[in-house]
Amino acid sequence: MPAGRRLLRAAAAQPPARPRGGARRLGDPARPGGLLLADEVDRIHTDLPALRGYLEVAAALLAARGHTLEIGPVLARLPDPPGLVRRDDRIGHLAPPAHRAAAMLALNLAVWRGEAVRAGVASADQLDRLATDLAAVADGEVDGSIRWELRQLVLQRT
Repeated sequence: MPAGRRLLRAAAAQPPARPRGGARRLGDPARPGGLLLADEVDRIHTDLPALRGYLEVAAALLAARGHTLEIGPVLARLPDPPGLVRRDDRIGHLAPPAHRAAAMLALNLAVWRGEAVRAGVASADQLDRLATDLAAVADGEVDGSIRWELRQLVLQRT
């Protein structure tokens, strides 16, 4: 499966319950005029070694699965799918406080760390050190920044 379809396909497999009238306001992507919105990572910038280390391990784990962390540039190069017209393609920015980002990444690491070891992308010792480093940032012991560039696409059904 092309990497660009990973999240869209996952969302289509188990659609969330729709709020009353919500889909009618946005537009059903399967109907003419309906919209398909995508918000994917284009680039991530950080000056913190702990966050950079997390991103490197996460990217390696995704690569071992045939995916990529920074999928936005791939989506930008793809032609519009048949029956859809690109109405917007831009880069949005997200720059949360580094301590909050580190806390979120530490939670993610706790979920997939075993898979990273089994895939051979990091050792348990490396991940222990990474968890400690993320905790230091989350606790405010280390200052720095992180900024996501997000590829935001709007496709409309013709």
